[in-house]
Amino acid sequence: MKMRKLILITFLAYLGQGLAYSQIIFEQGYFIDNDGKKTECYIKNLDWKNNPTKFEYKLAATGDILHASIKTVKEFGVAPRIKYQRFTVEIDKTPSQLSDLDQNRSYKFEKATLFLKPLVEGMANLYLYEAPKFRKYFFSVDGLSIEQLRYKQYYAEEGNIGENEAYKQQLIAYMPSANISKVEIMKLDYKENDLIRIFNKYNREETGGEYVEKEVEKTLTSFKVKVGLEYSSLKIDSYLVPNKLYDLGSTESMWLGGEFEVVLPFNKNKWSLLVEPAFKSMKFQTSEGKAVYQSFDLAFGPNTYFHLSEKSKLFLRGGAVLGFTLNGDNQVEVSRPLKLDLTEVKGSFFWGCGFAFDKLSIELRRNSRGVLDNYNDWASKLTSTGFILGYRL
Repeated sequence: MKMRKLILITFLAYLGQGLAYSQIIFEQGYFIDNDGKKTECYIKNLDWKNNPTKFEYKLAATGDILHASIKTVKEFGVAPRIKYQRFTVEIDKTPSQLSDLDQNRSYKFEKATLFLKPLVEGMANLYLYEAPKFRKYFFSVDGLSIEQLRYKQYYAEEGNIGENEAYKQQLIAYMPSANISKVEIMKLDYKENDLIRIFNKYNREETGGEYVEKEVEKTLTSFKVKVGLEYSSLKIDSYLVPNKLYDLGSTESMWLGGEFEVVLPFNKNKWSLLVEPAFKSMKFQTSEGKAVYQSFDLAFGPNTYFHLSEKSKLFLRGGAVLGFTLNGDNQVEVSRPLKLDLTEVKGSFFWGCGFAFDKLSIELRRNSRGVLDNYNDWASKLTSTGFILGYRL
């Protein structure tokens, strides 16, 4: 027990120290001010999910941190793929979430000065503006003024969701092409990949094949095999026996599983979503009673990274766990004597933290769940602390 506590304290101490030193770094970039002057610098790359209005930069790698905003900068970029340009546009800020929709089919435009992110550049340009509650696309063709590609969802009759898809008519009017049919545009969804595809196709046709497409970012996924050692304790009490706590002690067991991860494409791959299947089997026995618990667990939730270097990073994660008992031998037997079947399906929560270097990772995992929820007169608490090793394939 003392050794286990020592390992836990040491692990958390190193994790805390790492968190204190982890940061998103300044990377080579540039900005163009209102006078057209281009300044080479180092910009704090947040890999913005929502379009920014300001940023931090340094004139030298070891220089002081300075600040710039949309008021004084008309373009900035971070090598090799991040770029924002300032435009004053008419924008409809209707939210995209179904819970925020109204019953108005019409657009409500307002003038705003925004940093837009170029997605496609050529004869026809496509831009993105993303805010917490919506994503809007803008375009310009052959030097004409920039406009929003108009799309709006709204509540129609009888609770149905209506769509005002004016962007299709805009594309037909402004981007005529012998190789892009009206039928193709009418099937086009108001989604980034669909719009990028049609703009790239138009630019290729207009330049006779000389147009070079910007490389589309791919969603990063990975799979790990994981093995660990789990320390668990089980305590039970009953409303039928007041002031009586059945302590079934603690046990050590193996933890075997895997991890499927999808990295979200913003904030420099700092956030991801996890799905983790795992098997566990544990046995408890004291003078108070005994128990056998075997389960298949399915955990899922978010994960965040704190990058220390190109190959090393710390991580924090948490989420929900669904535990499914595997066979009929899952029982608790207490000293009355009495046998109780364990809950077949149980939801609970977990949290974890750890360190990853290249393909290897080590994690501290904590989970607590009840195992007698199908009995009204009994309560239970199964608490587990695991040390888990992972290897990315």
